[in-house]
Amino acid sequence: MNYKDFGKNIRILRKKKGLKISDIAAALNIHTSYLGQIERGIKIPSVNVAVNLVNYFEINFQSVFISIEDEYTLLRNEILQHISKLEHYEKQFIYKTLLEII
Repeated sequence: MNYKDFGKNIRILRKKKGLKISDIAAALNIHTSYLGQIERGIKIPSVNVAVNLVNYFEINFQSVFISIEDEYTLLRNEILQHISKLEHYEKQFIYKTLLEII
């Protein structure tokens, strides 16, 4: 697991929600400096803190360890997995719709 990606992704999630480090630190009862070090990849979070952060943001635990670049690959694979379960006519509809959008 890459803890630098973990911290980077936590920072991105925090900023997307317009939260300050102090907001999250207070909610999780941890020091702001500790959370800042986690976000910068300087400190490895304890298991409890990692789980609490994931629960706080209501995200998939595995996804927070993945680099932003790999996120597109995961999304692509998830979409393909869903599409593979569709009927042939549904796949054709999606294909034609995508061609029109692109």
